[in-house]
Amino acid sequence: MKVCCITLTETPNYGAVLQAYALKEYVSSLGHEYTLLNFENEAQRLKFSFLGKTEFMDWKYSLYKKVQYPINIHRIKKIVSFQHEHGNLSSLVKREDLPKIKEQYDAFICGSDQVWNNPEVNHYDDTFFLRFAEGKNTIAYAASFGKTEDMLSERDRQLYSDNIGRIRHISVREFSGIGLVKTYGDKDATWVCDPVFLLSRDEWNKVAIVPKDKGYILVYLIGNAVNQECNRKIMREARALGKRLNLPLVKISRGLSSMLSEGSFSFPTTPEWLGLLANAELLITNSFHGVSFASIFNTNFFCFVDGAENNKMNTRIYSILKKLALEDRLVSVENPGRYYEKGSIDYTKPNEMMLQFIEESKIFIKESLADKS
Repeated sequence: MKVCCITLTETPNYGAVLQAYALKEYVSSLGHEYTLLNFENEAQRLKFSFLGKTEFMDWKYSLYKKVQYPINIHRIKKIVSFQHEHGNLSSLVKREDLPKIKEQYDAFICGSDQVWNNPEVNHYDDTFFLRFAEGKNTIAYAASFGKTEDMLSERDRQLYSDNIGRIRHISVREFSGIGLVKTYGDKDATWVCDPVFLLSRDEWNKVAIVPKDKGYILVYLIGNAVNQECNRKIMREARALGKRLNLPLVKISRGLSSMLSEGSFSFPTTPEWLGLLANAELLITNSFHGVSFASIFNTNFFCFVDGAENNKMNTRIYSILKKLALEDRLVSVENPGRYYEKGSIDYTKPNEMMLQFIEESKIFIKESLADKS
């Protein structure tokens, strides 16, 4: 079968690149011919370009991205090159090419990652809901809204109502997404694992580049100017923990702001990032994919969260940590307490729960692709 997937491409984010790779690897292992659609709408292109701005970009961000542009180009090259080398990417596809694309494939997948996060990610483009492939076997795999019901605008609700119900088989990455699919698509959705879990630890180790130095705390934080102060607080905790454990910190830069505030300039390639995470003594993170890969590699970690479970960045983190019985690794940014007194993670139970979750997710993929109706 010829399978085409649309997800995030040209995005300087390790998790986004690796989840796309993992889904490609798993679906291909089932004997299907897999292509990742190299699609980028105009707003997505403008988001990382030097000139131009999207309707959702204020003047401060527009100015900031120009200042940061040389750094961003370097970061994109370091991270996204892996997708170009290993992603089975199609040639560049524009919106007017989509009718021809529809006729070339038997099944279409959208996801994973935040493909249904409208203003920030897909910019209200129904391509990411497979509207162009109507009539074919359409599948949403581990699609994420990136937000909860109370955060939706009327424009969000309208886009979801117009498109979600048209997809034949729907799975979501966060448990909260099940209710959103029911509300706006009037369909049941399956809760599945992020694609990165579909590959085993051994498979990821074959991709990873092992770092030369050992015995370090890895600090991997995501965010932007909105949560910059929050990330500064996490960095203070990481430095204190490094002194307490007598371990050096390895910090992965997010961009100009983290370089200036933290004095770090580290943009590893995607395989290097995997190796750093797999071999760390401890991971300090606020990233969903940081937590996910730590779980896969059985790396000890603490995940810092800001605010309640339904806070925008938190839903996906709470969702996976609850599923794997690892909620005790959550640390409040505002009130961290004596979290450092917790011992290393006993992964016996989490590994068992992970295997079950992965098997259920693989069944969803197999059954969805087998639909001949």
